[in-house]
Amino acid sequence: MKSRLKTVRTLALTVFLGAAVCLAPVHGEGEKASGEDKQPADAETSRIEGTDLFLAPAEVTAEALRHSGRIVSQTGDLNIQVENQFFDEFPGYDMDNLSDGQRDWLLKRANGVYCTCGCRGDTVARCVVLDPTCQTARNMLDKILARAGQLSKEELDAARIAAKASAAENPARPAPSN
Repeated sequence: MKSRLKTVRTLALTVFLGAAVCLAPVHGEGEKASGEDKQPADAETSRIEGTDLFLAPAEVTAEALRHSGRIVSQTGDLNIQVENQFFDEFPGYDMDNLSDGQRDWLLKRANGVYCTCGCRGDTVARCVVLDPTCQTARNMLDKILARAGQLSKEELDAARIAAKASAAENPARPAPSN
């Protein structure tokens, strides 16, 4: 069993190192002309959506990812922060009967609560979309959907205000409609 686990770990490390090599920039690619200072990425270009960088080896640097066409946020030496994808539709779920406020609340909750199934730290929304067989995520989304249908006007107003504030802080997500 230990030998098998070691083989699996070695294989996983090989795959991740291979990905690191593929993501590494080609010599000279994306370099600025000599004498120009390299500027840190601004807030608008320091986001990446939907990737599993937390599984990548330490050799994958933010600079390599920038050159590969992926954009990352970097604070400190190699502290890479990843923004998850924001899902607004779920296969097999009909949200047409929800008001705009109920839908906003549902999306914020489903995209903000982590699934407890033991997956790689995915949100309920991400787990439902990417793993349709995950019954834990489906059960959690069912509960969130049921709660969304019971929200009072005051709760919906508070959710709408919070969603607009969140959209203002994060322009990658669209502001909810009124």
